[in-house]
Amino acid sequence: MGNDIAENKRTYPAILLWQRATENDKQILHTIFGKKEITQTDLDLISTLLGKYHVMQDLQETIDELSGQAIQRITTSLFQKRNNCVSKKLFST
Repeated sequence: MGNDIAENKRTYPAILLWQRATENDKQILHTIFGKKEITQTDLDLISTLLGKYHVMQDLQETIDELSGQAIQRITTSLFQKRNNCVSKKLFST
């Protein structure tokens, strides 16, 4: 996490945090993101803000939702392929 902050990467959690932060918290984030040396205090502050704005909880919910959708689509696709193969075998003889 520290490297992403030091490199000022636009990760999804960072974007959510920035969107939700108050102006005061944005000023704090601005001083931390992009610093060459990220301290444990900086990381603790980021962690506190992530919790304050429920970023990781919401991110996990998004991951769970999208994973469920992906599994459903894969399952549907595999089922359709299987049915197509069975149909071809039935009607080819």
